Amino acid sequence: MPRASRRAVALAATAYILVALVFWWPLPAHLATTTLEYPFGDPLLNAWTLAWDADRALHGFRDYWDGLFFYPYADTVAYSEHLLGIAVFTAPLQWLTGNPILVLNVATIASTVLVGVGTFLLTRALTGRADAAFVAGLAMACSPYRLAHAYHLQVLVSGWMPVALYGLHRYLATASRRALALFVVAFALQGLSNGYFLYFTAVPVAVVALEGLWQSRRDLRRVVPGLVVAALALLAAILPVAVAYMRVRRDQGFTRTLTDIALYAATPEAYGHVSTRAWLWGQVLPVGREELQLFPGLGVVLLAVAAVALVWRRAAPDRRHIALYLGIVVLMVVLSFGPRPVLWGWTVPFSGPYTWLVAVVPGLDGLRVPARMATTVHLGLAVLAGFGLAALTSTAGPQRRRLETTAAAVLVAVEGYGGRQPVQAFPAADMTAATPAYVWLQTQEAGPVLELPVGDAATATRHLYRTLEHGHRIVNGYSGYGSILQDFVGGPPFTETARIDGALEMLRVLGVRWVVMQPALYEHPAAGAAVAEAIAASRTHVAEVRRFGATVVARLRPGGAEPALDRDPAWRALPSTAFEVTVSHQARDLGRMLDGDPGTRWATATRQGSGEHVTFTFARPTDVAHVRLDLAARSLGDYPRGLVIEGAGDDGTWQMLFDGDILPRLGLSLVRDPRSPGIDVPLPPHRSRHLRLRPTGETRSWFWSIHELRVWQR
Repeated sequence: MPRASRRAVALAATAYILVALVFWWPLPAHLATTTLEYPFGDPLLNAWTLAWDADRALHGFRDYWDGLFFYPYADTVAYSEHLLGIAVFTAPLQWLTGNPILVLNVATIASTVLVGVGTFLLTRALTGRADAAFVAGLAMACSPYRLAHAYHLQVLVSGWMPVALYGLHRYLATASRRALALFVVAFALQGLSNGYFLYFTAVPVAVVALEGLWQSRRDLRRVVPGLVVAALALLAAILPVAVAYMRVRRDQGFTRTLTDIALYAATPEAYGHVSTRAWLWGQVLPVGREELQLFPGLGVVLLAVAAVALVWRRAAPDRRHIALYLGIVVLMVVLSFGPRPVLWGWTVPFSGPYTWLVAVVPGLDGLRVPARMATTVHLGLAVLAGFGLAALTSTAGPQRRRLETTAAAVLVAVEGYGGRQPVQAFPAADMTAATPAYVWLQTQEAGPVLELPVGDAATATRHLYRTLEHGHRIVNGYSGYGSILQDFVGGPPFTETARIDGALEMLRVLGVRWVVMQPALYEHPAAGAAVAEAIAASRTHVAEVRRFGATVVARLRPGGAEPALDRDPAWRALPSTAFEVTVSHQARDLGRMLDGDPGTRWATATRQGSGEHVTFTFARPTDVAHVRLDLAARSLGDYPRGLVIEGAGDDGTWQMLFDGDILPRLGLSLVRDPRSPGIDVPLPPHRSRHLRLRPTGETRSWFWSIHELRVWQR
């Protein structure tokens, strides 16, 4: 850039820094010791992720994807955003201070500056007006939409998007290699900061590139080779990360259905909804539900309309770029409506273009919130607003131009102002009270940890954050996707204290070494205290108990006899026509466990302990080698509390084939096959005409249910 241009960028950046400090106040005054109110959930996950990125960078990214949460699953960092594009800049601060909260706060505030400067660069290059570009940058930096995502760092960091478009425009106009390099770096950083924006940035990039190629169609050799090189460079930058996400998709089945996606699709009225935190509009406009508070601001919309109306009518040279960004806005609005657009309560009777993209773009079905395309919509509006302001003030004198520009700047800034930010001290007092337990745990032998209670998002992210102190992997965690094992241990295995030994045996079989219990975090602390005492009293499975105030740490005995689960390939699966089945309860539904559909189930519809059983009758004595009870995530609590399998010959004499706690078997299945868990029970050789399965325990409310019941003959 010429010196004057660099000076303009520096002045704009300084102004955006001041705006960011005001908008996030009082957070900047206490960066190291406070967070935005209610930090638990995404903010703590992001703080942990940035700290993990910095730590792994010091170790050559060894074991990077296997984060310290959701033990024993692999690639758990890829369950959510990895934030490497942000950590590139925050890692030195993490190394210097060792304070993840400070790093999170600095990144949050800096995101406002980045998006302002990026939009300024793009709009100034297109309009040639620094004052109009400053207002455009302010419109993005102070967008009301950002208030709704104050806790989502990955959404706030959208500033590389306009920088990438700026570099692409410059390259298409000048064939500058430096501009092309800027485009590649900015696009890569944006994609590595937010997986959503990797996809969403690609749409306007494709539109700008295609339009630029059309304009250069008589001299394509000037720009096409560079674009090919850029595409290959981006692929090389993104591919190593994409491979990890593809592994998780394959192993865990992490995708969103079109129904899931439609829940977080935009609607036309959502673009008029705001966050309650909007100081100007919060009491005027409707408050939208989560992820659908998409109001861009009235000022930016009016200026964008002025651009289309005034410049288009005058047929000025700017008409080309106005048409381009108007097209981007319209396209992104339509895509934000998701797979089945809903317009003012009316569902369109055909699929939208988002559905078409899901069908052909790898990984797009892993994104839950198409409404986040509003970020790109707002960027397009901000650019158009710059054109509009430039057109409105094009004939004004210097003083009037400054006055009108200042008025526009104040309007767009006030519209996105959220007032004084609610903050709270971090760590909270109850976290500080438990710190001695984690300091001690950090000095102990390495081994996976289960934290109890599993709890909600607030509790789960506390446990996640504590791994930065003690350094052990935990069964618990919090991310964009969950862990079926965490969901399971958060339920009956560790609430039914009478059967706690079975739950501890399962943990030992899975390799868990430590259990940390904080009764105060339970909804009912007395129930939490009862669980802690039951675990501490289990001499069979617990080798040592340490107490740190209200926090109890138990060391489990190493290892555990892993039950046999595998089937011999020589065994033959028996079809449902090879036997008759009778059940003690809900006979009308028994076909649901034999229909081959894992989505249906047979259930007793009453609590366990009521004499339930399932009995097979074969045409002739049969040596059943293996029985499998398929379950599903929605009904894991309906596992049998103890299971007996008996066989009887023609004389009607029953013999015991299996009698035991099935929790170790189910736990192993949750780890090995989380997409379709079940209970596998190999049986000793026998010849039986009748085979009977029955639970031996009792529950207060849980049913016994089976999604599919399958048997194999030896």
